[in-house]
Amino acid sequence: MHEIYPQEIQVYQKSAIAYLQAILEDFQIYKSPAVVHRSLLTVVEAQGRIVELAEQVNMDPQVFSKMISNEDTPLIEALGTVLKALGCNSQSNL
Repeated sequence: MHEIYPQEIQVYQKSAIAYLQAILEDFQIYKSPAVVHRSLLTVVEAQGRIVELAEQVNMDPQVFSKMISNEDTPLIEALGTVLKALGCNSQSNL
């Protein structure tokens, strides 16, 4: 199994944030919260660290996964939770 080093995590985080930026730009055009929620889940799953990301925001991994994929969760709450889990403490990273 490949050990993940801090430098790799930073690359993954930057890629995930760039992906989220693109999704948010699409959201501004198409106004589809469902796409954003699916994209948030994709980012978390692509990180391959759902458990670790959930721990970053003090949530059970199953609750974390359901919260970000549930279309009833306010979009800003879901986005904020994922960004916090990725280590973004402010929107200045976006």
